[in-house]
Amino acid sequence: MSLCLCLRHQVKFGGGLRSYTRRYARWYHGEHAGEELCAHALSAYHEWEAAISSWQTPILNSSYVRLFYCLLYMSARLPVSQRFVAHLSLTVSQHMNG
Repeated sequence: MSLCLCLRHQVKFGGGLRSYTRRYARWYHGEHAGEELCAHALSAYHEWEAAISSWQTPILNSSYVRLFYCLLYMSARLPVSQRFVAHLSLTVSQHMNG
């Protein structure tokens, strides 16, 4: 089941003295702006998910990214006094290996 939630396009602050129009209101305005935005989102989200997936997949499948996050996780578990040493040894080994 797909669900779409659209907030009011006009938001008021300071007891109603100031208002802010949300960014999407440039394209969807009027009394039925929320319904129009939700209808568009529900009809197009499959395309958006596919585009995002094709954009992210090469990055997420990269061994360098997995290595980076693994090292980041391990270094976060080290005491602060040892983090610089771990970073320094990684930097030196990267330069030596190419």
